[in-house]
Amino acid sequence: MRAILVITYVLCINFGFSQTEEIAITTIQSNINKADQFYESKQKDSALYYINQALILAKKFDVDSLQINTLLSLSNIESNKQNALSHLINAKQIARKNKYFNLLAKTYFRIGEFHYKNDTNKLAFNNYIKLDSLSSKHHVNPFLLAMSKTRLAGLLFRASNWTDAGQFPQIEMHINQGLKICDSFNLKIPAAKLNLQKGVLNKFRKNYSDAITYYNKALELSKKNQDYVTLAVIYNDIGSLYHIMKQIDSAEINYLRAIEVNKMHTDTLNLALMNLQIANFYNMISRPEKGLIRLSIAENLYKKRTDIRRENLFKLNDVATNIYFSLGKLDSAFSKSKEANRLFVEMTKVKNEENITELEAKYDNANKRNEIKLLKAQNKLVEEQKQNQRNLLMAALCISLLVAGFLFFLYRNRQQTNKKLKELDIFKTNLFTNISHELRTPLTLISGPIEKQLQNPETPSNIKENLSLVQHNSDRLVNLVDQMTELAKIDSGQSQLKVSYGHLRTILQQQLAVFQFQAEQKQIILNHNLDVPKEAWFDSDMLQKITANLLTNSIKHAAKGSIISIKSYVNTNMLEFSISNKVDNLNEINLNKLFERFYQVNNSSKGMGIGLALVRELVNLHKGQISIEKANVSTIVFKVRLPISKDAYNQDEIVEMLSPKALESLSSNSEDTIKEDASVLLIVEDDPDVRTFIASIFKVNYQVIEAVNGTEGISKALELIPDLIISDIMMPETDGIALTKSLKADERTSHIPIILLTAKVSDANKLQGINVGADDYITKPFKNELLTAKVDKLIALRKQLQLRFSQEIILRPSDIAVTSTEEQFLEKLQSVIDNELIDSTFTTEVFSQSLGMSRMQLHRKLKALTGQSTSEFIRTQRLKLAADMLKNSDTIVSQVGYAVGFNDHSYFTKCFKKQFGCTPTEFSNSK
Repeated sequence: MRAILVITYVLCINFGFSQTEEIAITTIQSNINKADQFYESKQKDSALYYINQALILAKKFDVDSLQINTLLSLSNIESNKQNALSHLINAKQIARKNKYFNLLAKTYFRIGEFHYKNDTNKLAFNNYIKLDSLSSKHHVNPFLLAMSKTRLAGLLFRASNWTDAGQFPQIEMHINQGLKICDSFNLKIPAAKLNLQKGVLNKFRKNYSDAITYYNKALELSKKNQDYVTLAVIYNDIGSLYHIMKQIDSAEINYLRAIEVNKMHTDTLNLALMNLQIANFYNMISRPEKGLIRLSIAENLYKKRTDIRRENLFKLNDVATNIYFSLGKLDSAFSKSKEANRLFVEMTKVKNEENITELEAKYDNANKRNEIKLLKAQNKLVEEQKQNQRNLLMAALCISLLVAGFLFFLYRNRQQTNKKLKELDIFKTNLFTNISHELRTPLTLISGPIEKQLQNPETPSNIKENLSLVQHNSDRLVNLVDQMTELAKIDSGQSQLKVSYGHLRTILQQQLAVFQFQAEQKQIILNHNLDVPKEAWFDSDMLQKITANLLTNSIKHAAKGSIISIKSYVNTNMLEFSISNKVDNLNEINLNKLFERFYQVNNSSKGMGIGLALVRELVNLHKGQISIEKANVSTIVFKVRLPISKDAYNQDEIVEMLSPKALESLSSNSEDTIKEDASVLLIVEDDPDVRTFIASIFKVNYQVIEAVNGTEGISKALELIPDLIISDIMMPETDGIALTKSLKADERTSHIPIILLTAKVSDANKLQGINVGADDYITKPFKNELLTAKVDKLIALRKQLQLRFSQEIILRPSDIAVTSTEEQFLEKLQSVIDNELIDSTFTTEVFSQSLGMSRMQLHRKLKALTGQSTSEFIRTQRLKLAADMLKNSDTIVSQVGYAVGFNDHSYFTKCFKKQFGCTPTEFSNSK
């Protein structure tokens, strides 16, 4: 009260208020204080009443300084964010108009705090900077100035995501300026926060001893200030520092101290954040059970608040994802990961909106500057016109000098002709590479109509021969364009090494299978010996391109009926791969020039293209070596050596960090983590390595069944009714085409999606597989991501079909895209339902016998088509028929259940309510 009287006295003396005005001023200040007291005691309505009364009096008597303080207090009490910001802006405008610089600094700080708490970081930063700028011209409250320095440093930390070292000098500047102000005015509260920030800065710079020094200073000041919020933050940061230094016990002690200190004040947000921090800490040191306890505490604290920022919620869900994953609770981990991703998208959207607003403001300012420049330019133009008149006299002299200069440069240009010609050659090479990118569209337009004519049975055979020749050369040109593009990427540095731990032997076997088919067409024998480990470190894409180009070159130049020998083995962590074949006129070939682009033995010989040049560049990029030698007078040997150990590559070249043991563990233990309701996948492949490789891709998310040939595959498909089948085409006993044809013609398995795998890359082979009913076709070697995406997509489409069928009261197969065999099955199914559904003795056994299937086969078939078991399907169909009767007939409610096959009316009512959310009587009354 004494402070109020002093303020009142000063105002009255300085501004010469009357006695009535003096009373009003005293009342205004009294109301402001009452409002603040009621707000602190959480009596918001009373607080609003007194602050509004104060504002009315301040406006009435035109007391600007008190009006500013009243608006600042009102912004604290106001729950509507936009209204609160409006009060702050009004206070700022009044302070600026009256040149109340100390109050203007206060409004800048309060507006900055508003934006800081609401994550509009750029607006917050701008207001703190305005306060800083104001302090350079006018005296402002040093406490506010020091606090603004802590906020500026904090915002720069946020903007740099706490790790961008480029921001550290500016952050350190604000911290040091703030500490200087604190030392000058003995400000302990901001000094504690600034020392904390300097400790954080040194932690990120890895100056750990300096970081601890500043943390200890911050601790001492916070204890004196009894600032438990800052004290808790300091202990938490010290914990994270010890964690970085791998002093786990010290880290845990300080984390727990932070939580205990946090309990001494009412800021539950900080308490939640620190529980979350230690939860993540426990998970990182392989104690996820303890982490889960702290995570639960943090979640409960979050639920009690309504002002949680997106960043905090994202952190909560991110930590929860990692903990649940460590505990093996994959459902919960997936759910939390999904929520974290949603929050990240929202955060990115807000960030983009801030950037757009900033760009729009910059654009408006740029337009104004351009208008000013235009006016200046017009004035300058008038002056230049006068100057030009004077310059005309100098023109003749200048022309003379230019002519002399021209003759001099002409002489010099003649000397540089040879150099320019060399640069022109380089330019031509780059130009041709760029043009090759544009050739794909016309090549597509050429091959498309040709393919259509080749498939047309009415096209004469002599025309087809010519068209086949065009098609073959079109394909060659496409391959050449691909090679040119790949070389251009390597030359420009865009092609990067991406090494991962993968199935080396399987990829080489798939590659050889592809070229085995091509070699057979030319009656060439491929002899191969692959003595390589099952898994290794390598770039799968580059390895496939290297081997493909070498094999293509060998088959292309090998004589008909000859033998190509391929050997592969490992020597001191190096994969050694050699290909040898006989070549005509080998003595005429300059081996040193074979890796040059478009090398020709002579002007009349066929060129080598750019395949070998591409191989050399890829091998060099893979940190390997390639060599070529003559084994004898007619045999040429290509040898490639590639490192296959992790140590041979830089960290940024490795894209998959799973260790070999972890990869094996994931494969061997995956069956324990598969959901009971996971989709069943049947893999039919005669090659055991390829079959094991494909199974390893899907074992984590699917129940995988394997078959070694088409006959076993058909048998297992009929027995188990899988959700999807992946089958090779070329197999003993029964091939993939026959398997597909057999299963698609059988009512029990006609619904199962089938993906065919083969080394035959021609469109005719693909068309053959699609014509017998295959749902997709993938050529070997294939990418794991492509196969996984196709399987997931087909399973998803099947679930959409389940949803469609489950929504039908009467099944209408003709309205839904199904095969003719499935349509026949559904019509047969509908006939049985129509005839037997209302019979109370109609059971799953009768149902399966009526359709000529076993109970398990019918169960799997209906589960695939509708997502329901046989008994669920019968019950659902009866309930839908009952609903139709209640809606469209006058049948008594009590008789409807018996009419559709239920024996017990109470059970019928229970099932009906579960299906439709209301009792039969309520449903009937609502029609």
